[in-house]
Amino acid sequence: MKSLLPLLAFIIGITVSTAQPRLSISPEKALQEDLMFKRYGSTDGLPDNRVRSFFQDRKGFLWIGTMNGLAQYDGYRFRKFYKNKDAIAGNWIYDICEDSQGRLWIGTREGLSRFDPRTETFQNFRNDPKDSTSLFCNQINALLVDSQDRVWIGTPQGLAVWNPKTQQFRTLRTEPLNRPIRKMIRSQGDYLWMATAEGPVRYHASSGMYTFYPLNVKPNAYGDHYWSLLEDQRHLYLATGGDGLWRPLRLVETCRIPAGNS
Repeated sequence: MKSLLPLLAFIIGITVSTAQPRLSISPEKALQEDLMFKRYGSTDGLPDNRVRSFFQDRKGFLWIGTMNGLAQYDGYRFRKFYKNKDAIAGNWIYDICEDSQGRLWIGTREGLSRFDPRTETFQNFRNDPKDSTSLFCNQINALLVDSQDRVWIGTPQGLAVWNPKTQQFRTLRTEPLNRPIRKMIRSQGDYLWMATAEGPVRYHASSGMYTFYPLNVKPNAYGDHYWSLLEDQRHLYLATGGDGLWRPLRLVETCRIPAGNS
């Protein structure tokens, strides 16, 4: 397979603050001045020039989620996937992750899709008003697979989790987990960080205990409070929609309670 480093270098932007030594980059790892960039767009095979997410699977393929379809890149060419009866749930792709079986979970604006590379088939999940164990919201903002292969799903209406043992969804109704969730990342141990509209939540996936840290940040014109999270040696960094980059000097918890079920 052709190396994906040129494309990864293009789509990954790194900003390093000299005031934060924990994120310092050694000279041998720094980008060289003569590094060449290549731009990939719709004329090269991408479904759309507006890229919302990307993910590299265990086989090395790069999956690119755009606002008009999904693409798989093998280092040479793009393979495109669009919404239809037997394919992906929607063309607007927000997030992509992979479970222990190598299946891709793809969050779209119109439902959740699971792609099995062995059979080359999609299975789609959407809300069924008559089924309380179905997906409760069709717009999927964020996805994360934990150590138990559970799939955590962040939506504009809150949090849900897919249990691989029961093959069912569970909706969490406790405040603030019932608020818009934009991004999720793995933390140390069995903990997850979740960016809600009111502030970050540190959630213990096995026990259901969580701690909420309220932060008042300015959203952008579309109402997005947070776009991304990064944890580096116990320091949490939050990329906001309209209020810059935040690194709380001290996170003050407001609650530590078990999450409620649907």
